[in-house]
Amino acid sequence: MTGPALVVAQRPLRHHQGGSARAACARSIMQAPPRVLHGAGTGEA
Repeated sequence: MTGPALVVAQRPLRHHQGGSARAACARSIMQAPPRVLHGAGTGEA
């Protein structure tokens, strides 16, 4: 379920364009493998 996770990660990013930390985290998640993405998504949300 990488699609929905990426959409959820991008939603707050667009709402808060000033969050560089969030942007960096989202970029790391996008580059990270599905396994790490799943773990990061559970921890973030």
